[in-house]
Amino acid sequence: MTAKTGKLTSTGEGFYLVSVPVTGDFTLTARLSSVSALTYSNSLQYRVGLIAYDTTTSATAANIFANVGIGTDATGTTSWIPAEAYRVTAGNTVGKGSTTSTNSPIGYGVGVYLKLVRAGNVYTSYFAPIPTGGGAPVYELVAAGVSLTNRTMTSTVNTMSVGLMMAPGAQSTVQFDEITLTQP
Repeated sequence: MTAKTGKLTSTGEGFYLVSVPVTGDFTLTARLSSVSALTYSNSLQYRVGLIAYDTTTSATAANIFANVGIGTDATGTTSWIPAEAYRVTAGNTVGKGSTTSTNSPIGYGVGVYLKLVRAGNVYTSYFAPIPTGGGAPVYELVAAGVSLTNRTMTSTVNTMSVGLMMAPGAQSTVQFDEITLTQP
């Protein structure tokens, strides 16, 4: 994917999206293997990753969504920081969290696995560094200290647009691979 500009903030979102409509529970995983550039923001508003977004209502700056992705450190070139964002009620501000894991930040350009899970109205986000020497990724919660109540959608939006997103804040090319979408 190639895009420029975009951001994910409490006052509005503008991002590039490649998605499919998904009804009900799902698990979306992908490996983010390269990002050419991300603009730094201390609130991690410039990011790339996975998203579930309510496109069933009219497009506003306040639709319900859940996102897991990466932001960048202040230099924009040395570390990726796994982060999540969510709006659980249409019109409300965006909740955000980033990891405090010992596996974060992840060295820039190393790659990371991302996973977004919907079970009922609860969305949970995970990340995993790419294992050295092969093997399966070991996923961790992005923001383990954020209660599941804060990630529970208050209205039932059964069908969401689920897929890959980028809001890099600057011209960027992103590569995702190993993309899987499963439903129970």
